[in-house]
Amino acid sequence: SLYSNRHNSTVDTIREPLYHLLIPGKPLPKERPRLGKGRTYTSSKTKSQEKLIQAHALKSRIVPIQGDVRLFLCFFGAHHAADTDNLIKLPLDALNGMAYKDDRQVIDIHAFKRDVLTEPLTAILIGPISEEINLPEIVEALLQGQTPLSSD
Repeated sequence: SLYSNRHNSTVDTIREPLYHLLIPGKPLPKERPRLGKGRTYTSSKTKSQEKLIQAHALKSRIVPIQGDVRLFLCFFGAHHAADTDNLIKLPLDALNGMAYKDDRQVIDIHAFKRDVLTEPLTAILIGPISEEINLPEIVEALLQGQTPLSSD
């Protein structure tokens, strides 16, 4: 199994879901807010990418996870000039209020970028800290063009 619940099966617990999103297109870094006409604003490129991530989240029927959250972010086809921390910021902000109530809940982030797929994409895996996730298996499935896991 790509992930397993650490809780003792004899204990009554509510199992939080593990979500995955595959966002097509070149991963984009979050651009800094801009100043214009006496106000700050977010660039249209950043807004558009955030809306795309949110649309995929809605389609996947994501509901906010309670408690601490772990994120795995796989940026395939990201340009080497893009800073990984800026790539992380865009999906982190886009999923605020959707996958978690507040991004302060995200206490564990694993991210990498690779230029190995024919089609660029961003893979986002979101789950509670209570889940043990086998990252090498997930990455291998993504590299083979497979959907790595499904929410149970």
